[in-house]
Amino acid sequence: KSGANAGAVNQDEYGKYGIIQIADKFRKAREFQAWLSEVKNAPGVLDGGAQWEVTEYFKEFMEDYNTATLPHPKYYNYDSWEQDEYNRKKRKESRKRHRTRTEFNDEEELEAQRARQRLARQNELFQNTLDTMDKDKIEEMRHQKLLQSEMQAAYKRGDMEKVRELEKRLDATEDGPPRLQLR
Repeated sequence: KSGANAGAVNQDEYGKYGIIQIADKFRKAREFQAWLSEVKNAPGVLDGGAQWEVTEYFKEFMEDYNTATLPHPKYYNYDSWEQDEYNRKKRKESRKRHRTRTEFNDEEELEAQRARQRLARQNELFQNTLDTMDKDKIEEMRHQKLLQSEMQAAYKRGDMEKVRELEKRLDATEDGPPRLQLR
């Protein structure tokens, strides 16, 4: 455009995305904030700027919004744009997953599969162990753990009498020899 129409706005585009006013500053806060930080490179104006400065920026944003001259559609409806971006990424990931294989690295795949199977077996074994334990057994294990930690603390303090006493109690509660031999 040149001459008399250089600054003119296409009347067919005016209000294409709606008309906003100063009162819409809070309703369009996300769009305005994105525009400030990305187009005007002034991200801190909303947080620490003077009210008159924020109002001047919003008037400029309002003019571009009403004349449909903002540089990107996200500045008109940020939530809608964000949802569209999310859906686009999901579709892209979906297409990636459904592609035919072009690289065949069987050894890595086999190792990963074996690792998953090992982990599943370990989890199953652990769950079976937990299922077979009753409350008394679990409580006894907690008690033994408590006695062991008391014995370690006594050993660190140098209270050998307490260590021997706890060692005897652990010998009496465990089926086999105590786990900690501190002699």
